[in-house]
Amino acid sequence: MVAKTVKPASYMKNAASFIIDFLITLGFMVLLFFTVGEQGIFKAQGYDAKVQEQYQALVDSGLYDAEKNADGTLKTPSLITYNTIVNATTKVYGYQKYSEEIWNYYTVYLPAHGDAVNGTEAKDYYNAAYLTKTVYGIKDDGTGNAYFTFSKDGSGNYTQPVLLADPQAKVDAADTTTLDDLKYFFYKQSDVTASGYIADAVNLLATQSVYTTPANAVSRIISLSIIPSAIIPPFIFFFIIPICVPNGKTLGKLMLGVAVLGDDGYKAKKIFIILHYFILLLGFELLLIPDLAIGAMLMVLLFIIDFMVLVLSKHHQSLHDRLSKTIVVDARKSVWFATKEAEAEYVKDHPASLAARLADENGGLSEDGSGRKLVSPDAVAAQDSVLDLASIEAQRNLIHSDVKFDDLEQGKVSVPASNPVPTKPEETNKAETPAEPAASAKLAAPKKKKAPAKKAAPKK
Repeated sequence: MVAKTVKPASYMKNAASFIIDFLITLGFMVLLFFTVGEQGIFKAQGYDAKVQEQYQALVDSGLYDAEKNADGTLKTPSLITYNTIVNATTKVYGYQKYSEEIWNYYTVYLPAHGDAVNGTEAKDYYNAAYLTKTVYGIKDDGTGNAYFTFSKDGSGNYTQPVLLADPQAKVDAADTTTLDDLKYFFYKQSDVTASGYIADAVNLLATQSVYTTPANAVSRIISLSIIPSAIIPPFIFFFIIPICVPNGKTLGKLMLGVAVLGDDGYKAKKIFIILHYFILLLGFELLLIPDLAIGAMLMVLLFIIDFMVLVLSKHHQSLHDRLSKTIVVDARKSVWFATKEAEAEYVKDHPASLAARLADENGGLSEDGSGRKLVSPDAVAAQDSVLDLASIEAQRNLIHSDVKFDDLEQGKVSVPASNPVPTKPEETNKAETPAEPAASAKLAAPKKKKAPAKKAAPKK
């Protein structure tokens, strides 16, 4: 049960304080990446050279094309695509260009740059026969492919597959439907992926060491450059600052006036605050996963789940709050104490304080669970003395008396007694206030004035 003198922070204030800290941290992460990471680690590890090696592998495959910078280096390559009709005058069609790409890739590039397959060298494994039978799926009798059949030279060696008679006749007639079908046969672009023989070739290239070696080197350098950014800013803003500032306050929490307490509403132990922020820190460290995109998605997903748990919680606790036995409270509307006893003691001695008012709004404090408010008799007496008319009368008499202040201070004389003034006692809770005196002074009834004596009638 949460202490009655604290008020949990609202969902939006809790989330806003985290967003402020996240944006500050993200800003320093980006700054650190472009200074220490890009300017230091990139150059030291030869990042640019590895990237160019990776780009060159793509261009050499014939599947990609890239423009060059002024210094001769390659820009980011892009997959080569063709229109259905490339050149109507010379009757060059898109499917023919794709067919030439595939032929060059499997019969020239892979034999020279590909990896061995099951102990067989690439130059012996990839060839025209492999392209015809495995890629196109053409059988020895010429069937197996809806558009193409095998072709051989005079020596009986496989050459580039050719169209079957029916598709060839339609191509000769420039039938656009057939030309479109043939283009999509090699390369069909959907919303997010490509399919067909070109896509298969790209996927195969991604497994060859000529590409994976520089690509892995690039990934490793990027991972190294991210380490300072992924560790230092989160460690400062989500660990060092809240550990050093009382009640686990980060910059965002200081701005919005929220604090971290134990889940019972009393001051949290340092170990629980450390655990509270260590769990958040782990979320940022997901960026150290080799695949940066996956790491970033997992981090965002974790923080979203954490917030959803907060919204669905009856006690305003997020996932990391539950694991660390903490709660985030509105510091501007709360008063917290180290223990329950200290809370009760303070409320007793300060009945007009914010803590007492909060306790009263939440049902009051009680030692026996009855909900009875804990207000000390001394506090009640102190408040009653403010309206003590007898004391006021005594002070008035002192002012009008001839008593000197020095004599009064030194105890040589006493305060002049005053006539008791009748007061109406306030109704109080017998359990909260001391018993009334057994007898109280009564005001003497005023004496009636005697009628003046009648003068004797003058004698005549």
